[in-house]
Amino acid sequence: MSEDLREYRRELALYCITRETRPVSAADLAETMGTLAMREGHPKACFARLDGVEVAGILRVLRSTGRVVNTAAIHSSAHARSVPMWRAADGEERSPMPLPPDDEDLAPSPRVSAPAVDLRTEAMLTVGDMTAAFLAQQRADREAFEREQLRKHMEFTARARDTLARAGVEVPSA
Repeated sequence: MSEDLREYRRELALYCITRETRPVSAADLAETMGTLAMREGHPKACFARLDGVEVAGILRVLRSTGRVVNTAAIHSSAHARSVPMWRAADGEERSPMPLPPDDEDLAPSPRVSAPAVDLRTEAMLTVGDMTAAFLAQQRADREAFEREQLRKHMEFTARARDTLARAGVEVPSA
């Protein structure tokens, strides 16, 4: 991994964690970072193979610089162990959204149409809220697509019936 990509991921982690209203686990932060990078249309390399272990390493580096801190760990029944929780250090300013690295081998990914989120409320949304909003938008898009397909099918059927009727072929009614 290039140093530019490492720096981008550190800045992205800091951007995300400074907007969290409560402590988060590295896995939750990884999900937020990946979703945000994808939504912003950043190259796939910016979010590919970004997982909780990778983000935990990033958070340890940020902790060594005093930008984030560990809070009390919570017990995860899913993992049968304690999971460290992280938050921005006291007095840490909100970081700007980082730009993706300028590496030539990083091809931009297509923008994912995500529901518009007001920046004032983005900090209040949890990963689950953002996921639910994204899934609702995807469901609405799929339903619109299905309606359009049905409309096209009905138009095609009507044209076919008209053509057959003009040719003198008896067409049973539907």
